[in-house]
Amino acid sequence: MNLAICYFLKEDYRKSIERATESLNLQQGVKAYYRRAKAKAALKDYWGATADLDEAIKIDPSDPNNF
Repeated sequence: MNLAICYFLKEDYRKSIERATESLNLQQGVKAYYRRAKAKAALKDYWGATADLDEAIKIDPSDPNNF
């Protein structure tokens, strides 16, 4: 998970997506979906980013930031 944000901050969005995906393969989590969505959005993959955010909402529908 931490590598995903590190690569994102270095603007290596593809590696950020890879690391977030590896994390999700180990354990589903809101933060991993969110980080992957941010990287996808940075690459202008808005449909992919939206799909990841939808998955994050399914994991934690009680999050007050969901709308």
